[in-house]
Amino acid sequence: MKAVYITVILVSLITIAMLGLSFFYLDQQRHQAFIYALYYDNVLTGYEKVDRYILESKTIYKSVTDLPRDILRRKIVRKITFDVRGKKFMEYRKELSSNGAKSLVCINNGPDGTSFIALGHATFSYLQSVPNYGNNIPFESTSIVTYPPLVRRYNFKKRGEQFVNVLIPISTFLPPVRDAISITSLDKDTIEIEGRKINCEHLVLELTSGELISIWVTKTFHNILMVEIPGSGFKAVFSVEKKDIPVEEYKKSSELYIEKDITFSNEDISLYGTLSVPTSGEAPYPAVILIWDSGPMDRDALGIFTDIAHTLTESGYCVLRFDKRGIGESQGFFSTYAQPEVISDLTNALDFLKLQPEIDKSRIAILGHSEGGFYASYLATLDSDVRACMILSARSSLSPLKDNCRKLNTFIKKVVPDDEEYLQSAIAIVKQNREIIKGKSDWITIMDKRVFTKKMSLEDKYNPIDTIKKVKIPVLILHGRKDDINSIEEAKELGDGLAKAGNDNFTTIYFGVLDHFFGPVIKNPPLRDHVEVDMEVLKSITNWLDKNLVPLPPEPIPIEESLPLEVPEASTVQENHLH
Repeated sequence: MKAVYITVILVSLITIAMLGLSFFYLDQQRHQAFIYALYYDNVLTGYEKVDRYILESKTIYKSVTDLPRDILRRKIVRKITFDVRGKKFMEYRKELSSNGAKSLVCINNGPDGTSFIALGHATFSYLQSVPNYGNNIPFESTSIVTYPPLVRRYNFKKRGEQFVNVLIPISTFLPPVRDAISITSLDKDTIEIEGRKINCEHLVLELTSGELISIWVTKTFHNILMVEIPGSGFKAVFSVEKKDIPVEEYKKSSELYIEKDITFSNEDISLYGTLSVPTSGEAPYPAVILIWDSGPMDRDALGIFTDIAHTLTESGYCVLRFDKRGIGESQGFFSTYAQPEVISDLTNALDFLKLQPEIDKSRIAILGHSEGGFYASYLATLDSDVRACMILSARSSLSPLKDNCRKLNTFIKKVVPDDEEYLQSAIAIVKQNREIIKGKSDWITIMDKRVFTKKMSLEDKYNPIDTIKKVKIPVLILHGRKDDINSIEEAKELGDGLAKAGNDNFTTIYFGVLDHFFGPVIKNPPLRDHVEVDMEVLKSITNWLDKNLVPLPPEPIPIEESLPLEVPEASTVQENHLH
């Protein structure tokens, strides 16, 4: 027992020594390294490793953020470059991997202003010059690497409230917003980290939005010890080492069906997915193909398709879903995944489904979420074997230019409500970027970077309203009234398009408390963060399919000419649809 006590004491002393030596080492060398444990609502969600390099002509801050349970499996690498004194901001670079798909944001600060470019997901955004008054520096509240440059600008001798000009990113493909952050020292404090009490300085940051952020820094060198944002539940704490974060994928299973891993090809590209097949009832079964929203979606689509596939297969439907090109197990490159390639992959998926012996190819439906809703309706116009079409969160345009950038206008007014100058500049950027690519090839060069333009140049060619008017089969439109990505007006536009084209066989259902994803994001460690679709949505889909994806009537039996042909009385059928 005595040996156990001695071991515990030694481990504690070593931990305390490592903590102390780490700060001593970091403050004496030209390379400093910190590890921060990241928490949301007191649950460990990831780590951010921060390095500082002091070179002859510049100071570089670099960080790697791993979020193992993140809904999109995000990994983020950031790099911020200053002059050698760490005062003048020179460059910001952010590389984001989501489900393996890469995107890049670069902000370069030069004598004529600040240039901005964002690349990824087969699109781009570019602004040649953002005014950078007051030498603004990049700041992201949940990125610890952006805090040291901020703290270095605070004058601890003067103390009191001081202001620092910052650039705050609000979206990957929009330039940062210029803002000013208030920093105030609340005097000395003591906090406990890994069993050791540390005397430190307590600072409070206040953003113009009113959000408050607490920062604790070491007394002498002002290294970051802890950051806490009470309003969001975010907290970052200095850590001696990383610990393993267990992750379990969100899956569903049932005795009522089996799941098969499948592969099909589109020319030299192999695409991987899952086919769910009922085990009750008799084959062949009706089938549904699920089509994802925009972005780097795999076959589970944030968990949305996990729930839909489970419910439909338990109800007697085969369900096919697959990873987008370049995502998950599927081959190819997501960075050049434009509309023609998406349509080609989906057409091959439909052809593959028809060949499966379990499938009743006379009863096939397609369900698409958001942008996937457009592709669902497009496929319905191409293939007569598609008998029903379902659209979740309708999009009435693939172009941000629609109605003078109405969707962008709404987003910016929500995030930056009182900055008309930024709003107008963001709208101008969207328009200018489309002018840049007019008449150009699929690739151009901007800021010494290759930029893929094909997807953006085809936005106007693929029109959801024109497409829905060509759909002659039953259509279901589901839309959440809290959807802040696609507005209710867009669902109404699609319904109007169907009605004007003479297709009255459609149903529109609105859900008063649901948003774009039709359910909450669930954080339940060790499960990966995921969306759980509301049961009323799942019931609505199943009930509608049961009524509309019915067997075709049997072929008429030839009648001998000599037999009299009875003609029944005329009757009418009224199609019901909910607006």
